[in-house]
Amino acid sequence: MCRGFTFEEAQAAAVEQLDMTPKKSATPFKKGDHVEIFSIWQKEWVAGEIVDIVQLGGHFSQVQAGSIKVSYDFGARCKWVVLQEADKILRASSRPQPPASFKGVASIEVAGWVFNSWRPMMMEMKDGLLLWYEVTEEGKRGKLAGSLHLQDFALERGAEDVVRLRTDLATYSFKFACLEEAWEWIQALELHAKHCEEVTQYLERLTNANRQGFVGIAKELYGGA
Repeated sequence: MCRGFTFEEAQAAAVEQLDMTPKKSATPFKKGDHVEIFSIWQKEWVAGEIVDIVQLGGHFSQVQAGSIKVSYDFGARCKWVVLQEADKILRASSRPQPPASFKGVASIEVAGWVFNSWRPMMMEMKDGLLLWYEVTEEGKRGKLAGSLHLQDFALERGAEDVVRLRTDLATYSFKFACLEEAWEWIQALELHAKHCEEVTQYLERLTNANRQGFVGIAKELYGGA
């Protein structure tokens, strides 16, 4: 008497026959890595960031295993790169690594008709960008209230616990709980400001390198300029 197949055995046999076994990716990159991607449209290497990687792919998957999604042009563009082309149009970036992110609570000065007031905010500083958020009634982070790219600004001390950030367009005053906390934020602000300068220098080097002739890859991939 012949034994019948179970559902699991039949499914495994079908997968084997159709070669539907998911294939794992072998990409050397990981999500969050800064990379440089060759833009065929711009015909040059541009700075980007890996925002997604397909770890598994199968017979019915629309994206191959190992495919890499890259965001570039400051997040305005995205491109999927298949693993077979990754070594041709993707490369590791020499972009400076950002300092550690910094979070806390401060009050921002708000101008009034007669007197100025201080409004509590939740603060976050990451990758050279300072952001502050409103505080909800539950004491949680609310909507974004403002942001400042930490480049080309002047840092001034007001009262002991007040720090002012002055740009060509505006001045922002932040009041902290104590002098020690204000000093910690000043040190973090200086680190992130230095990082902004280093990133600017990196982008300038990348632009100069492109001008020196990184266009041959377009001919290699597409047979033309």
